[in-house]
Amino acid sequence: MCLRPSAQVFEVLDRLGSLLLQREMYPEAAECLRDACEVCRSCFGNLSKDLAQALNSVAFVYYTWNVVEYGDMCEELMQESVAITEKVSGTYSMDHLCAINNLGNLLLARKRWAPASKLFAVTLAAPEVMAIRQ
Repeated sequence: MCLRPSAQVFEVLDRLGSLLLQREMYPEAAECLRDACEVCRSCFGNLSKDLAQALNSVAFVYYTWNVVEYGDMCEELMQESVAITEKVSGTYSMDHLCAINNLGNLLLARKRWAPASKLFAVTLAAPEVMAIRQ
């Protein structure tokens, strides 16, 4: 990448990646959003809400593009997103529960019923007060 990492570069890459995804330009969207993740790590570190969301965005591109071919990569990205949101936003926070739900949906698409059901059980068991306080 030839641009100096900054919050503005991250935002532009993130928006461009989303636009490319809407236009079903999957390889370009994936590359752009992977670059956004790199810039985000450089600017905000490995434990930021922005990074968790960016990882989820990259995973969603691969999921939409071809979940059979890219399922392992999606799962790895989403697991990192779940771990980050738990540390940054807290266990049972809305961000954490959404990340868990996204990973659960991926596992369902990959016909991994048991791990998916365990994740959904976590979201269902979340105390209402924790999810609502955000």
